[in-house]
Amino acid sequence: MDEQSSEAIIDEDDDEKLFAGEENELNHSSSFTSSLENQNEKLEEMVSEEMARNSKDDTPSNTIIKPQNDSLGWWSGIGSLLSPLKNSDFATPLVLTGLLSFVAGSLLSFSFSNLKSRQTNDEMKSRILSLENSLKEKQYELHLATDRLNKEIQISKAASQHNISLNKQKEYFETQFNIQSRNLNLANQQIEKYEETISKCREKIEDLERQIESYKNNITHLEGDLKDHQLVIQDLNLKINHLENQVKENERMIEKQKQRIVNLKETHKIFEYVLTKASPQLAERIINQIHRVQNIEDETDEPSKIGRAIKEHTPVSNNDQR
Repeated sequence: MDEQSSEAIIDEDDDEKLFAGEENELNHSSSFTSSLENQNEKLEEMVSEEMARNSKDDTPSNTIIKPQNDSLGWWSGIGSLLSPLKNSDFATPLVLTGLLSFVAGSLLSFSFSNLKSRQTNDEMKSRILSLENSLKEKQYELHLATDRLNKEIQISKAASQHNISLNKQKEYFETQFNIQSRNLNLANQQIEKYEETISKCREKIEDLERQIESYKNNITHLEGDLKDHQLVIQDLNLKINHLENQVKENERMIEKQKQRIVNLKETHKIFEYVLTKASPQLAERIINQIHRVQNIEDETDEPSKIGRAIKEHTPVSNNDQR
C-alpha cells in the first residue's frame, strides 16, 4: 500500500508538471495565434486596399498617381481618427503608440503602393495572387494552430479529468488502507487471544495426558488385581462346592443318626421295661453299656457291634407285650 501511495503521489506530481507545461504551451500557442491573426488582418487590409485601388483606377497601367492629394487625404483621415481620442479615457500611451505604429505602417504601405502603381496591372495581379497565397498559407497555419490548440485543450481537459479521478482513487485507497489497517490490528489482537487460549489448552492437554497415563497404570494394576481376585474367587467357588457337598453328606449322616437315635430310644424303652420286670440290676448294667456305645458311635460315626447285636437280638415277645 505504501508503494502504491508513493507511485500515486509521483504520478500526481508528473501530472501537475505536465499540466503546467500544457498551460505554458497554451499561452505560447495563444500568443502565436494572436500574432498570426494580426498578420492576416494586415494582409487582408493590404489586399483590400490594392483591390479597391485597382477597381477605382481607370487610367492605363503606365500612368502615375500623384501622391500629394492622397497624402493630404491620409493626414486628414489620421486627424479625424485622433481627434475623438484626445479627450477620451481610452487615450493611453499604449493605445497611442499602437495607433502611431498603425499609421506608420499605413504610410509605408501607401508609399509602397504609390511606387508600385507605376508597374503594370499584371504585376499587381501577380502580387495580389502572391498575397492571396500567403494569406491562404497563413490561414492554413492558423487552422493547424487552432487544431493543435483544440487538441491541447482536449489533452488538458483529459489531464484534469485524470487528475480528478486520481484524487478520487487516492482518497478511496486511503480509506481502504485505513480500514484494512484497523482490520489488521483487530486480527492481530484476536490472534494474540487465540494464542493465549491455545497455550492454556495445551497445558490442560498435558495435564489430561498425565492423568490418562496415571489412569492407565491404575487400570493395569487393577487388571492384575482382578486376575488375582478371579483366581481367588475360583478357589473359593471350588471350596464352596466342596463344602456344599460336605454339608449335604453331613445332612444325610445327621438324618441317619436321627433315625438311629429314634430306634435306640425305642429299644431303650423296651429294654427298660423288660429288665425292670425281670432283673433290675441287669437292666442297669445294659443301660449303661448302651449309653457308652452311643457315645462311641457319635465320635466315630459308625454303629457298634453291641448296638447291632441289640437290634438283632431284640425279642419279638417284648414288642408284642408293649
